[in-house]
Amino acid sequence: MERAGALWAVADARRCRLSFDDLLGVCTLVGGTHELDAVEELVTSLLVQATVALHGSSQASTPASHGWFLEAYAERVRERLGDLGLVGLGPVTGRLEQGTTPSEIDARVAGRAAADRAQLDVRRRVERGSRGHRD
Repeated sequence: MERAGALWAVADARRCRLSFDDLLGVCTLVGGTHELDAVEELVTSLLVQATVALHGSSQASTPASHGWFLEAYAERVRERLGDLGLVGLGPVTGRLEQGTTPSEIDARVAGRAAADRAQLDVRRRVERGSRGHRD
């Protein structure tokens, strides 16, 4: 479910609809061809970036902390997309409640920090990179 958070944030930003089936653990995404391509491209990039950050983080070393990290990462990505005016709903707040462990807080802080470093403009970065290699 943690990975579905990033998909949901990006789908919302691209005006696509997302349905998640808890029982099967499957997401269904509906939208126009160009929007679906953009969602796929950005979500893939974000998940790769999150995975690299997760494996490089000493704050997310257990399976439970992986979930907290990814949840916070998706929340922060959604906030950043909202700051850009791409998401219609307000920011999602973390679920830091009474009884939250220090390891959960550390993993969530690391996830948010990784999302702050994440590249959200994949297409522009790819285009710039391809122009730089022209002769």
